[in-house]
Amino acid sequence: MKKIIKESKNNSNNCGRPYLLLANSSWYLFHYRKKLISILNKDNHKIIALAPFDSSSKELSKLLTYIPWRIRRKDDLSLIALIISFIKLYLIIRMLKPKLVHSHTIRVNLISSAVCFLYGIPNVISFAGMGKISKKGFFNKLIFKKTLKLINFFSSRDRTDKFRWEKTDKRARYIFQNPNDLQLFEKNIKNSFIKKELIVGSGVPLQYLSKKNQNIRNNFWVNSSVRDLQFNSLTFIFCGRLLYSKGIGTFLDLANIIPSAKFLVYGGRDESTNNSISLEKINEISKQNSNISFLGPVIDPLLLEKKSYPVLLVPSEYGEGLPRAILEAFSLKIPVLCSRTATCGIFKEKQVFISNEKNAFSYKNLVEHMIQEYYDGSLSKRIDYNFKFVSNNFKESMVANKTIKLYEELQLKNNNYLLSKDIDLEKNWIAY
Repeated sequence: MKKIIKESKNNSNNCGRPYLLLANSSWYLFHYRKKLISILNKDNHKIIALAPFDSSSKELSKLLTYIPWRIRRKDDLSLIALIISFIKLYLIIRMLKPKLVHSHTIRVNLISSAVCFLYGIPNVISFAGMGKISKKGFFNKLIFKKTLKLINFFSSRDRTDKFRWEKTDKRARYIFQNPNDLQLFEKNIKNSFIKKELIVGSGVPLQYLSKKNQNIRNNFWVNSSVRDLQFNSLTFIFCGRLLYSKGIGTFLDLANIIPSAKFLVYGGRDESTNNSISLEKINEISKQNSNISFLGPVIDPLLLEKKSYPVLLVPSEYGEGLPRAILEAFSLKIPVLCSRTATCGIFKEKQVFISNEKNAFSYKNLVEHMIQEYYDGSLSKRIDYNFKFVSNNFKESMVANKTIKLYEELQLKNNNYLLSKDIDLEKNWIAY
């Protein structure tokens, strides 16, 4: 009976309180959590997003209540910036009193887990890739490991009284977007008892699989039977931030090696990091290379490619969670050439053409191999397999519903200390 009363009290405390989504960019939330937000809105849940102001902030604010939060990626290793971001989030959460916080990316996860630890708030922590800090040098790897340990410490404790916390596995959940990141976490944190969920990426929006886009899927790879396919018939596509760690340098090098093919770059520069290609470099390349087009940030760029033989190139060495462009290409029956890193332990040799080297000549060899598969008919089998793979496993709604299920589980099992405290204060005030 006491358990039933306690659960009833928890639900009444949470009634009308918002879900809080955190990320280090508005672009991320708008691009990858749009379906999740849509389903929550339809179920009449209140949703608030905290993220830095960027080109997607205006669109994001049309979906939910948006609050700008200044947290910059280039300050990832700054202790002062970390403390300032923590204080800001601490005060904002105290004011908003959310029933659950869902955070994304390593640094945001650290700050979120610490604040939720202090307030006893349910916390869903998404590891949307482990980032470049997990790969570079001894010092960075040491910081990375310490960060994971702190996240795990904060997540595995629940506040039960003013000065009391208890170990628990009921206040937080971890979401990993690929098995490689899950294994890396378990390698660094060996005794974590927090429940871990493998929810791959954010899924593919329904429009990519809809019948109205069948004309895009019926591209030249599917319908053509040309026996003398040349490089000048190919259109290579890059989608993402213009970072060298995401492979923009390799993509442009390949454009120099295959000058007869078209190369389309969709994505913008990232002002928050020195790893981004400079504006001067973009202008220089545009003047010197007529086969390269920088088209800027575009929503759903692959849906625009209806001519020629499109090829998605993902030469990324960045710590991706899951490159959604690969899934989008699968759904539109576009072949994919990528790095071993970009496969994220999910995509296999029978699905994508994988380069084990970081140079453009390796990718040129993959292009030749892809053309050979086109001639012998095995490329069409690869393309058909990928389309069914996405249709059966990676619909955006599937990912959103799995995430919402985690929200519901945490709310049932957890007593939100911050809300309980305020409910008691309200009762005492009313009593007087």
